[in-house]
Amino acid sequence: MPCTYRIEPDKKLAFLETSQEVNIDDLCEKIEMMLNDPDWQEGTSIYNDYTNGDLSNMFNTEVKDLLVGLIPHKKTLAKSRIAVVAPNDMEYGTARMIQSIGTGIIRFAIFRDHEDAMAWLQILANTPTYVPRC
Repeated sequence: MPCTYRIEPDKKLAFLETSQEVNIDDLCEKIEMMLNDPDWQEGTSIYNDYTNGDLSNMFNTEVKDLLVGLIPHKKTLAKSRIAVVAPNDMEYGTARMIQSIGTGIIRFAIFRDHEDAMAWLQILANTPTYVPRC
């Protein structure tokens, strides 16, 4: 399975991970499943890990499709934070595209490593003024 998710409702944290080449349909399907999961609740943050993923076949038009698919969930995602971990240049660049096109739809940041992403989600950091190394 190229894309999986799990939700830890007690922490209001969801994990969305890719483990191989993923296409827009796989990603959209898992996001839709996650947002409709009974354990999903408003304000749940998302840790989106592309460390082992491959987004090289995702194009600009597909990125727009992904974001258009999130519009119906805008209210649900309004209080959420999405931390994207993309240590590889290809995935980092694709995530930056999503970030720039998605301004106003979703609130997320992109990181090269796990610790900074988790700190931004305020799981490891105890201060809301934490400044990540992006």
